[in-house]
Amino acid sequence: MNAEIDEFVEQVRLRSDIYTIVSECVSLKFKNGRFWGRCPFHEDDAESFSVAPDKGFFYCFHCHIGGDALKFISMKKKISYFEAVKTQAEKLKISLPSRKKDFQIFELKQRKKTLFEINRLAADFYHEFLKKSDAGKNGRKYLEARGITSGAIEEFKLGFAPKNSDKLTNLLLEKKFTPEQLIESGLVLRQENGEKLVDRFQECVIIPAINVFGRVVGIGGRILESTAENDPSKLFDIPNNMVFDRESFIFGVKKPVRSLLIAKNYTDAVFLNGAGIKSVAAFSYEHLNEGHLRFLLKYAKKIIFCREKEKIEQEELTKILPIVKNFENEVFFVSIPENQSPQVFVRDNGKENFYEIVKNARSVFDCQLQNVLDQNAHSSSEEKVETLKKIFQIVSVEKNGEISEEYLKKFSDTLELGKDEILEEWKKFQSPLVEKKAVKVESTPKKLNSSDKSSQEDKSFYHLCVSILRTCWHEDGLLDFALALLPEESFSEVHREIVDYIKKSSDEEKRPDLSEAKDELSEKAYSELSKIVGKYDGELQDVDLEAFDDSVTTALKIYLQKSFDAKVQEAQEYLAKGDMDSYGKITQETNILRKKIDELK
Repeated sequence: MNAEIDEFVEQVRLRSDIYTIVSECVSLKFKNGRFWGRCPFHEDDAESFSVAPDKGFFYCFHCHIGGDALKFISMKKKISYFEAVKTQAEKLKISLPSRKKDFQIFELKQRKKTLFEINRLAADFYHEFLKKSDAGKNGRKYLEARGITSGAIEEFKLGFAPKNSDKLTNLLLEKKFTPEQLIESGLVLRQENGEKLVDRFQECVIIPAINVFGRVVGIGGRILESTAENDPSKLFDIPNNMVFDRESFIFGVKKPVRSLLIAKNYTDAVFLNGAGIKSVAAFSYEHLNEGHLRFLLKYAKKIIFCREKEKIEQEELTKILPIVKNFENEVFFVSIPENQSPQVFVRDNGKENFYEIVKNARSVFDCQLQNVLDQNAHSSSEEKVETLKKIFQIVSVEKNGEISEEYLKKFSDTLELGKDEILEEWKKFQSPLVEKKAVKVESTPKKLNSSDKSSQEDKSFYHLCVSILRTCWHEDGLLDFALALLPEESFSEVHREIVDYIKKSSDEEKRPDLSEAKDELSEKAYSELSKIVGKYDGELQDVDLEAFDDSVTTALKIYLQKSFDAKVQEAQEYLAKGDMDSYGKITQETNILRKKIDELK
């Protein structure tokens, strides 16, 4: 938290007389060194509510609610703690911090803390309900029938939500969370009349979303009544909020492993774990991005996407290929025979047979190659040559323009062609491409190929990133604002390491520390961080937040312009090849980038 905010809250707290505040609504009597009265938070005939003005706190010995004067105000007025701070500050005529953005960050972090606490209590409640209640018997039967062991139930903190219940709602209200906080968590809904609050989850198995730091960031559920194997209605999506983002959250990652299987969804990951298949993660496929892969590769040397055969070979490979192609040596695919889901295959064939399939996981290129072979006839010599040309369009080649020995052997074995014949066809394929590229280079405007301009932009972007990271290092919470505008992938690989470390520190609610970072970062990243922090490894004074915003915006402009220029050149290459479908798609992407650039001007 910012030092100015710390000082402001402490000043309000010290100047708030708890006796005066409580006595406005509670009749207090002095006895045994304290003031006593009836608790305003429950029906109390025994005067179990105690106030200690000298220590500045209150406590009820019946409902076990306690805290300082600001906590009392927030509970009594049903507002957040930080709204209570502001309300009391205005009453005491204490000026709010001049740097309002800092106060916004302060409030943001406290709202997150509240959501974390609500999620933790909900996960504990549902978990205990599954294990110990009579009503949880249906949930236990459901999990047992799917091979989920008691160990998996404990590991994933699985739970059960009863039918027609408002038990969780009542529990959280008793804990003095406000209705607004409960609704924001996504665990509680208002009924149509807008008055009564009810539990969102009814008669379903509960699957908490737990991040790598062990925090419950969301609660999901699986309805029991639905029996159709692929009926999406049986799954409750976890709603996005301040602590959970469906697009970036990865389920099931706990510790470093050699290889990590990627399942379709959270329930599949749990089911596979219950069947003895360990090291399984899951996330939202439709939102797959490079950030997911970079994060996963910190925990595993090998990532294996595991899906039905037709999904991997048709629809989904096409979608995720542009993302995974930069991770060819680390990303692999397993396609389950007969288009079965991994869960069904393991249930019917056992985990040992499943592991045999996993051993034969295919690389990104192998999947592409197989798709070309499946979709094109290659019996005759002519058909083989035509198929080979289509393979050439997706093959990665060495910088000198020669096909690699690995690929040469692969094509020779697959198509039953001699290596010399393949090399001859490769030369024919390359010749018109080289000529067209030469023409393109001569006709390309200078601004796209100006090495001086590119070099200057690279230097400017680097210095902007250094400035941004230095500020984020010292100013807790600013990294979230920076990444809301500037994509994480725009940073260099080394800077991304530093970004991830700052994010991790923030998630763990501690300040980033240079000495601790030495053990967390690679040698290269730590060296860069030392230069960034440098002699400023202390409190930066009077950070200009407007200048910080300008730096982020300027860096975004450079990043978008470079992306735009690269897309333009890529479009020209497709045009030179006569590949009008790809040209059209890239043109659409350049138009989107151009619009974003124009919006920043």
